[in-house]
Amino acid sequence: AVETSDSWFTPYPSIQLAELRLAQGRAEEAERLLAIAPSMSTTGDLQAIRFAHRLLARLDLINRRPRQARQRLERLLDQSEHEESQVTEFLPIVAEACVVSGDLFEAERVTAEAMRRASKNAAVIVLLEALVVRARLRAAQRRWQDAEQDFGEAVRKAEDVFYPYLQSRALFEWGVMCQQRGDERRTAMLASLDAALAALPSEQLKALAGSAAPLDVVSATPLSDAERAACAELLARRLD
Repeated sequence: AVETSDSWFTPYPSIQLAELRLAQGRAEEAERLLAIAPSMSTTGDLQAIRFAHRLLARLDLINRRPRQARQRLERLLDQSEHEESQVTEFLPIVAEACVVSGDLFEAERVTAEAMRRASKNAAVIVLLEALVVRARLRAAQRRWQDAEQDFGEAVRKAEDVFYPYLQSRALFEWGVMCQQRGDERRTAMLASLDAALAALPSEQLKALAGSAAPLDVVSATPLSDAERAACAELLARRLD
């Protein structure tokens, strides 16, 4: 059992442990920890609430609840005229939820805002996350060349800052797009993905496998079961 108190820092250990469990692919444990974290303190700490709900929104996306993820975070946007760093950090999740739910106009606006704020504050990780979301948005719009440029840039920059998880995710979703297009370069893309997956620790591989997002189709034409299986095959082999 987790004891509660009025101390401002009481929720943070549970939230931070939930973030670790989510990174390890242990989504159910993360969800249980996050369910109690926001109510563990009576101080109304907005930072803790945002931290918890950012992770809960990620779980919403994993469980194919994009509208819930969006509603959860839109309630926690900037509380003043200042651009708050915590809000900048979760804007790519809001944008991704818009893409997955089919609201491409709003996804365009939120992605641009996330990239502007991340660039202004040199928030490299947020910028990379927003770049992958923009690539998915371009794929949903069938702007194939623009999507390919964004995926390529995300892969290169993730490699530059040694962020193999995001690099693998970008390659995975790039492969999904190629599969959707029937692109002849799919074989080469999957080979690149295989090399990126080889660099990931097993826990991060499990987290990637546990996420619905890399397998989601962000266009009006969903992948067939056979196409979905083909895109997941390399990841599954790495997990064996």
